[in-house]
Amino acid sequence: MSWSKYGAYSLKGGYCHEMSLRILLAALEAAAVRHKRHIVPVLSVSIDFYVRVFVRVFTSPLEAKKSPSKLAYVWKCVGCESTTLQRVGRIVQKGNSTKHVPGTGPAVGAACEHCGGRFTMGGPIWAEPIHDPEWTKGILAEAVKIRDRYPAFTKLHSLLTTINEELVDAPLFMDMHRVSGVLKCTPCKSELFRSALANAGYRVSSTHCNPHAIKSDAPLKVYWDIMRAWIKDHPVKPHAKNTPGFNILAQEPETAVDFTRVNRALSKAKLAKVPRFPLNPEANWGPRARAYGNPRKGAKREGGPGEGEGAKKPRREGAEEEGAEFL
Repeated sequence: MSWSKYGAYSLKGGYCHEMSLRILLAALEAAAVRHKRHIVPVLSVSIDFYVRVFVRVFTSPLEAKKSPSKLAYVWKCVGCESTTLQRVGRIVQKGNSTKHVPGTGPAVGAACEHCGGRFTMGGPIWAEPIHDPEWTKGILAEAVKIRDRYPAFTKLHSLLTTINEELVDAPLFMDMHRVSGVLKCTPCKSELFRSALANAGYRVSSTHCNPHAIKSDAPLKVYWDIMRAWIKDHPVKPHAKNTPGFNILAQEPETAVDFTRVNRALSKAKLAKVPRFPLNPEANWGPRARAYGNPRKGAKREGGPGEGEGAKKPRREGAEEEGAEFL
């Protein structure tokens, strides 16, 4: 498969996640629509300290009209961090007539139904799938055939394997450590939480962006019901009144929660002992100051003293007489 058919874009930054991918895809779609084109993402990854997306670009004025229905605004609760998507546009069909109309809203009330917190709004973001499963499976198969050519094959294999397990129709995810932090409880094991979702009749998967995150087509209400059932078996200290944790635990669960482990909820790669989140290749990995030392504390960058951050700028010849520094 020729890579020249696809556009590759990257955006540097620390702690990138799926929201970054979807913001970037929305920006690409907006740029394409101006020229009566539209994008189809085939691979979108958030890895190390950057995001990178591979998209196919097609020319079609008719498909470009559908762009608003592929984008969504995000409502995020400041208390429990629950997120709700609100489509920018929608498609209405009546017989042979097709109309593209604005989306309806607001998608949330004045206060969060889970914790009573207020909302912040962002977007628009790309709300459609960010991967093409058939395309990623093909790339993984080709990489396995010529694995000796890739020094970083282990990392590439683990990344594509995890991506192939993601639910493509479930935008965003829930970080179980953040959820546990809201309720101030011991985190529920991933396999138990995923089994509870599967036993409730929902699909579930992991995500390549975060080893502690879970994707599912279950409503947010089910997530919190599972955590309420978990806390009944693992009690926590009483929460202060009118806090997110207090308001969430004050509600009775409506979902029948069963933590019985089921294989369909577990990662097939994990069961096969295929690495999914390999460790960084060395200590202090990354672009932050600690990765190369702090010049102010005596650490030196490659290139010798006087060439790192904090070093004084050289003075132009004759600057003393003119009283000016070289800039």
